[in-house]
Amino acid sequence: MAHNHQVADLYRRMGFSIEGRRSQCLFVDGRFIDELYMAALLPGQIRPIRRPEPPVSARRKGQSSDLDNALATGNYELPR
Repeated sequence: MAHNHQVADLYRRMGFSIEGRRSQCLFVDGRFIDELYMAALLPGQIRPIRRPEPPVSARRKGQSSDLDNALATGNYELPR
């Protein structure tokens, strides 16, 4: 809740940031108040996103993909 500044400050000190605010969505003690949406990214949980390889039909003949190379050389790791 946006009016609880002590808790919002605690979350900020713990690495959270405000991602959004929903205006006058909660009815507390006879009045409407805002709600804050806060989030934090956990270390080690972010992985880079690679662009997918184009389908074989879209590649030029004789051109191999990273997947083709990995399968041919055995240089790949299965997800756990």
